[in-house]
Amino acid sequence: MAVAFLLRSLASAALLGAASLAHAELPAAGGLVVSPTRVVLVGDGAGAKLVVRNTRASTTTYRLSFVRMRMGERGAMSFVTEAWTGELFADGLVRFSPAVLKLAPGLDHAVRLKVRLPHGVGPGEYRSHLLFRPVEAPGEADAVAREEGGAAGDARAGPPVGVTVPVIVRVGDVSAEVRIASLTVRGTAEGSRLEVVLERSGSASIYGDLAVRLESDGARTELVGGLAGLAVYAPNERRVVEIPLRLPEAMPAGEPRLRVEYRSAGEDGALLAVREAALPPR
Repeated sequence: MAVAFLLRSLASAALLGAASLAHAELPAAGGLVVSPTRVVLVGDGAGAKLVVRNTRASTTTYRLSFVRMRMGERGAMSFVTEAWTGELFADGLVRFSPAVLKLAPGLDHAVRLKVRLPHGVGPGEYRSHLLFRPVEAPGEADAVAREEGGAAGDARAGPPVGVTVPVIVRVGDVSAEVRIASLTVRGTAEGSRLEVVLERSGSASIYGDLAVRLESDGARTELVGGLAGLAVYAPNERRVVEIPLRLPEAMPAGEPRLRVEYRSAGEDGALLAVREAALPPR
């Protein structure tokens, strides 16, 4: 089962200029916590706010810049050196401020983003990643502090290290479909694992939570695995994930099966795709 969804930036006043935000926090990689972990901006003039906190014991300076990233089939992210057909990037569409953060330990600071669409920009979904990179080199903090920030930038001096937040801009009508193409149970020394293959089509990314339940005729449904915050970024057509299964020692009677549901993240939890598979005998 695949469920199509349509996102219209001009469908209603409630959507125009609105931001859809995930509310979880990024872990303190590099001593920085960022919330939310993902930003979706719809329409010209849309804005959002990120809250960042320094978890280090000392004051740290971070430089902000946009980087272009690509997701592999199994979720690994890499930096883009040359765009593929269908890849659209948001770094030319979003301003942010400030460009440099000097954070004392334990204090929160806001980073604001704003969409400014140039004339003639075409419909579609545009994505870049906002990088928070700690400034470690002596003298570099003073140098970047003198820059006039807010414009899209790039990361220099090789692959940057820091925290990245995907920033997605949707222009015009974009849509997507997703389906669970296959389910494969594999046994390992550590236990059973389920390989899930998602297939996405359309002009928008998909983002949601995956839940795996054990079912059997006449038995109570039991949650045996899952994965939260699972994305399939446009223009990727396929995503493969492996989920550890927490299967009970005593299996239910009858013919046990796995039911996998992929639902949109957030309060609505709309069903995006579902598939069932028989559980092989142990």
